[in-house]
Amino acid sequence: MFKLKTERWKNVRVIFHHLVPKKGFPPGTTCWIKNDSSEIPIAEGRSRLIAPDQFCKSRGRKISLKGALEQLGATRDERKLFWEAYFKATKPQVKS
Repeated sequence: MFKLKTERWKNVRVIFHHLVPKKGFPPGTTCWIKNDSSEIPIAEGRSRLIAPDQFCKSRGRKISLKGALEQLGATRDERKLFWEAYFKATKPQVKS
């Protein structure tokens, strides 16, 4: 999860949910973009696996975020802000 401020959307949260393989439910990742003031998503993107795919959280997050941004109708500059915030939030932590 990460938070972001843009001109069009003052405060938004990006939330990811990973679905683990269960009987009848294919594994995948869902991304919700929500206003801070509401629990109702303003955009949603999903990634699903098919039989030969290997589950990878980072790949699923990228695919689902891309879908949510397409649904949101974000401009190129807005998408850039979202991706910069995503990579900052998911940057590997260096242990000292």
